[in-house]
Amino acid sequence: LAVPDIAIVERKFAATDPIRYPVGTVLAVVEIVSPGSEPQDRMIKPQLYADTGIAVYWRFELAPKPHIIVSELRRSLFVHTITASAGERTVIPCPFPVDLDPAELARQ
Repeated sequence: LAVPDIAIVERKFAATDPIRYPVGTVLAVVEIVSPGSEPQDRMIKPQLYADTGIAVYWRFELAPKPHIIVSELRRSLFVHTITASAGERTVIPCPFPVDLDPAELARQ
């Protein structure tokens, strides 16, 4: 069982037990990569999320500069679709449009 750092779920499930969302209600997951979690966040968890059919996976990398790698599920595998880099505003369209600069999300 993989537990993401952040799960984006259908509104009607937002107040339920965050460990046990029904299959198909998780719209996206976000992992924040920190020292020691790299293998899990980059290789193991994406495969577990793909196996459960989660459509969107964001990986928030803090080093060397904050950036977000967005991947979408296609044919049971995550495919990299967007990289949002620190210092640049980026619109990430999935699971819904979000306009952000990863540098603003990381504490300096």
